Amino acid sequence: NDYFDITLVGSEGLAVSGRGNNAWNAYVAALNILNARILFSKSNLLVSKLFDPGSDGKRKSLEKHHLFPKAYLKTLGYNDSKINQMANYAFIDWKDNMEILDEAPSVYYP
Repeated sequence: NDYFDITLVGSEGLAVSGRGNNAWNAYVAALNILNARILFSKSNLLVSKLFDPGSDGKRKSLEKHHLFPKAYLKTLGYNDSKINQMANYAFIDWKDNMEILDEAPSVYYP
């Protein structure tokens, strides 16, 4: 529990940009262990299923989606370092990601 109660809370956690973030890796591992479903999945796909080798075609089957899309946040005056924080990402099917594009969350998830 020290990692979750002290290390994760006391560090920047998901409020940082970039890959290889230990908090993000712990979050992804938890999604897999808990059999989490992909956000907005109409077929109730599990996150873990889209990590299986061979599940990708021309695009990655599973994409990181900005919960608050980049273009939308830029219209509000946010810069890339705030937009690309790990806490602004969720896994989503690529088809759903294409439908949402740059819409405000209030539009794609009323």
